[in-house]
Amino acid sequence: MKTRVDVNKPTTASKLLWALCALLLGVACTAIFFLVGPGRKASDQAPLQAETSVAEAESEATEPAPEAPVLVDSANTRSILASWDPDSEAYKRLTSFVEDVCDPASDGYLSPEERVATFDMDGTFICEKGPIYIDMVFACWHVLEDPSYEAPADLKASVESVLDDVEAGVVPKDVDLNTVLAQCYEGRTPAELMADVIRFAESANVGGFTNMTYAQSFYVPMLEVIEYLRANDFDVWVVTACERYVSRALSVEYAGFDPTHIVGTDLVTEATGQDGKDGLDYTFTQDDELVIVAPHVIETGKTNKVIAIQNEIGRVPVLAFGNSSGDFAMLNYVTVNPNHQGLGFLVIADDTEREYGDAKKAASMRDEVEGQSWVGISMRDDWTTIYGEGVEKTGLPEEELDEAA
Repeated sequence: MKTRVDVNKPTTASKLLWALCALLLGVACTAIFFLVGPGRKASDQAPLQAETSVAEAESEATEPAPEAPVLVDSANTRSILASWDPDSEAYKRLTSFVEDVCDPASDGYLSPEERVATFDMDGTFICEKGPIYIDMVFACWHVLEDPSYEAPADLKASVESVLDDVEAGVVPKDVDLNTVLAQCYEGRTPAELMADVIRFAESANVGGFTNMTYAQSFYVPMLEVIEYLRANDFDVWVVTACERYVSRALSVEYAGFDPTHIVGTDLVTEATGQDGKDGLDYTFTQDDELVIVAPHVIETGKTNKVIAIQNEIGRVPVLAFGNSSGDFAMLNYVTVNPNHQGLGFLVIADDTEREYGDAKKAASMRDEVEGQSWVGISMRDDWTTIYGEGVEKTGLPEEELDEAA
């Protein structure tokens, strides 16, 4: 007898098949739930990777881009360099150079830390009428005119000898100027010395001019250059043969330099209890002060300027400004900068109406400028003023002095 199969009754195999289908369906639904999330339709969603990429792109689009360095525009440049003839070669070369190194789209672009500019002091941005530096002028005032100081007889005699040579129009030779400076400054702390320098600058009048103390004896056009470079993120330094503390007091107080950015001729400094011992054999105590002792260590002139720049700045400048043969080495150092073609500027004292210029020396300086590929700055032709309003030269122009002689 045959057994009848009931097709409507599920077999064991069919039961297993249905269970497998249900399991797969449940897994699929669970996956969709987690992918889509509650309350949202699967049809509305892009793949997760695509969604993440879009979100990242939108986030990047809304974040502000880094700001490019802001270059002082031509109108602001003109307002800052107000005492300059805009048609002069020096003005054009300077502003063209600055615009190039500050433009991120230029091949000559330099980051702010690479924009180093160095300035000599005497005769470059402050009056240099006599054949001696302003540190020696201060020493003469301090020894002979400062009511707070009673100088020893031998120091007075040395200073008077220096002044005799200056009045005769010659560079002092019978007296070592460094020795005089060391004697004059000896025993004072740097802070005391700098305070005396400010007192001198505010009270002493510059000989040969009306209405001008040493605090007012800065070349207005060169102060404008310093301001212009700072506005364009240049790191500006003073590198001078003038004594460092004198230079620091004047440059910080009246030209706005950072006190850490003054390189000058250094005097020996010791602790008050050191008593001539080597610094390696003496430990500074809490009762000590630093005081100046004789003599000078290294005069920061000529090639010593280049060495000082390397030691104290650590970068080759791209701009340098000087006025004398003592600055030629610094100008050459900038000109051959291996990382970026630099420019050296030489201030030429050729103005015999507003300043005590020297035509013969000025011609020699122009020859140097042409031979060395520097840029000359004519005090007579490039500047509309030197010291500002109210200051007048009291002596005769050079031509009249020659005729009178």
